[in-house]
Amino acid sequence: MSSRHLPAQPSLRHLKNEAKQLHKALLDGDDGAVSRVHVGLPRLGEKAAVDDVTLMEAQHVLAGEYGYREWRGLAAAAELDFEGLAALSDEDATQLLRETDQKDVVVALKNAGEAVSDRLLERMSLRVRTFILEEMESLGPMPADEITEVQSRIVEQVRLLARAGSITWPPGSDTPPPQRRTEDAL
Repeated sequence: MSSRHLPAQPSLRHLKNEAKQLHKALLDGDDGAVSRVHVGLPRLGEKAAVDDVTLMEAQHVLAGEYGYREWRGLAAAAELDFEGLAALSDEDATQLLRETDQKDVVVALKNAGEAVSDRLLERMSLRVRTFILEEMESLGPMPADEITEVQSRIVEQVRLLARAGSITWPPGSDTPPPQRRTEDAL
């Protein structure tokens, strides 16, 4: 289980620096860093030396701490914005819509690009799509910051669904979760 949560507006640059700091602390022999790597790297046994752990493996450990299977998923989550939802698979877009309040979908789509609007609207039934479009029209103009806030909530929902394994993000990421090695498996 993950022990950390991404902030509402995560920074990939910050995460890269955090991975570098973990790697440096590991090479310096910091007990906390060594412990984190032993927990987060399945290839290491409990007492294995960590002097050959690479920066990429430190990134993998950090991704696991944030609840992601791999660095690629964590990096994609950090860079995700509302327009990026156009890349969701059919199944994942449908799952997101099931988990999102229709009022939020109405507001979020008011200021959305064509690609993400089309992606989400095509996953709705004709009746629901018609309702959403009529509601968008009836709302009239809205403050951009209000729309952005709702879009941010939906993006956070994608991150939560991805961490829970309910959707695949980033698209095409189907790496199984790492398995801890046990003495019996050796």
